[in-house]
Amino acid sequence: MKLILRYLRRHMGIFLCSMLFLTLEAVSDLLQPTFMAYIVDEGVGRTSMETIAHYGLVMLLIAGAGAGAAVMRNILSVRTSQTIGKELRRDMYGKVQRLSLENIDRLQPASIVTRITNDVTQVQEFVNGIMRIMAKAPITCVGAIVLIILETPRQAPVMAVILVIASVLIYANMRVGYPRFGRVQAQLDRLNRVTREFLSSIRVVKAFRAEEEETGKFEKASSGLAVAGTQALRAMAVFSPLINLTVNFGIVMLLWISRDQNVAEIGRLMASVNYMTQVLFAVGMIANVINTAVRAAASAERIREVLEEEPAQKMQGTETPVLQGGIAFEDVSFAYAGSPREALKEISFRAAPGETIGIIGPTGSGKSTLVHLVPRLYDATQGRILLDGTDGCSSKSRVFTG
Repeated sequence: MKLILRYLRRHMGIFLCSMLFLTLEAVSDLLQPTFMAYIVDEGVGRTSMETIAHYGLVMLLIAGAGAGAAVMRNILSVRTSQTIGKELRRDMYGKVQRLSLENIDRLQPASIVTRITNDVTQVQEFVNGIMRIMAKAPITCVGAIVLIILETPRQAPVMAVILVIASVLIYANMRVGYPRFGRVQAQLDRLNRVTREFLSSIRVVKAFRAEEEETGKFEKASSGLAVAGTQALRAMAVFSPLINLTVNFGIVMLLWISRDQNVAEIGRLMASVNYMTQVLFAVGMIANVINTAVRAAASAERIREVLEEEPAQKMQGTETPVLQGGIAFEDVSFAYAGSPREALKEISFRAAPGETIGIIGPTGSGKSTLVHLVPRLYDATQGRILLDGTDGCSSKSRVFTG
């Protein structure tokens, strides 16, 4: 979440304005049941049309103010979330351009694509949710609980129990959901990798009539994503109904405790029930935002890995010497990031300036890898590569290393 907060701070002015409008909207929602209680108890109870018209006009004005605040809040939240999404994609794209091939192999190209697209979208939706409903939910929830206690003080113990149970369920929701949504994003990486490999080699696939094999790979990756998504959403689906059940139980208890309510104060009971409904709505919003936050936290961690990836060190000289073209490999070994085996092992040869050497071998034998080591697109894991007798990986090297 530190990553999200860092980008939010860049737009703190708009964020605070959005919070102000959101607070006005929440206060507007909280005032409505109170004035409805006045209409029932003082207007209908006393058959006073003047009182009904007065409080009705006040309710209309409050509703209008709340609607205006909601419109402004939506405009600001959409603008901010889209801007943060653009900045995240821009920063990740720029960082990937500065990474070496070794870094990219470790992160995996398909995973990088997923992080720039899907993971940024998850963070973007979370920021939008924060500015639209995340702050409104606790304001509404706390305000409604305070007003319930003021209207019907006997409800205080019931409200305390409801809050404790709801808090436990929300915490459990976060603990259960975070690792599951992390696995969903990993499976999405795998699906994108399979798709990318197929599209990049589609001519070879068709030439060797390997469509069925590729279809099997895709089905396996797609099934893995479906299973991971089902497991994550199944876990999340348990908590929302339990939270709703808890709050609805509170409404039943409120009505039971108020069964001997004075008829002249029936408006207060109506207001308390409305406030309890707002508590239910607020807790539901919090649960939904927590689900979004869990996914956003997993995605933010994956984005952070890219932004904080340290490029492979490449020692470059202060001068660009005139190269003769002599190349020598001395016991050079190399393994790709994440690979359990070496692509090259103890390779040694010399090529004099102007000399032509043919490198032959089957697919996957390391021919391209060997060529990539010369301009240091990758760094050898063992041994030395000499250009005109100078070690291209040495800190004393003056050789241009790409």
